Amino acid sequence: MRKKKGQMEMMGLAIIVILLSLVLLFIVRFVIMREPTTYKKAYRESELAVNFLNALIETEAPDCAYTKFSTLFQDCASNWDNSGTGGNIPCRSGNVGVDIMSCEYVKTKLLYLFSRTFDEWNINYTFMMYTDPDDPENSQMFEGYDFTGMCAGDEWKVRTQPLPLDPTGDVYLALYICE
Repeated sequence: MRKKKGQMEMMGLAIIVILLSLVLLFIVRFVIMREPTTYKKAYRESELAVNFLNALIETEAPDCAYTKFSTLFQDCASNWDNSGTGGNIPCRSGNVGVDIMSCEYVKTKLLYLFSRTFDEWNINYTFMMYTDPDDPENSQMFEGYDFTGMCAGDEWKVRTQPLPLDPTGDVYLALYICE
């Protein structure tokens, strides 16, 4: 009789373990694995743009005597020429040891940074640098230099970072991320 009682207890424990496993499976499937709600996703995309721009302007460029990118953007905008090679701050270009100016350096590094982040994460984005907030398209720098991704339904979230120029005016960095 004792043997059967022990077997019944073991069977009961096995059933409890199976039921707990099923409950855990449903929790993982329906709670943890669900898609984020739209407002959470929009907030996440917005924060991604803000954090990327903040990190970018505070990053120092070792090839440009550890000048911050914010200063490189300002120098490029203040000394802009339509060839895209403007700027007064010299920077080393890779291992070749050839000096390039801030505009060309910024363009090259932006391509590298975007390819290593948003492109790898399959996030559609557009980056713009412009001087007129009322007409960004016509005051855009790096024209013909396309960082543009496609966005279905035009659901772009944009974050803009103004940087002051000497003596007056501002340059604006805008990062659009597709929701």
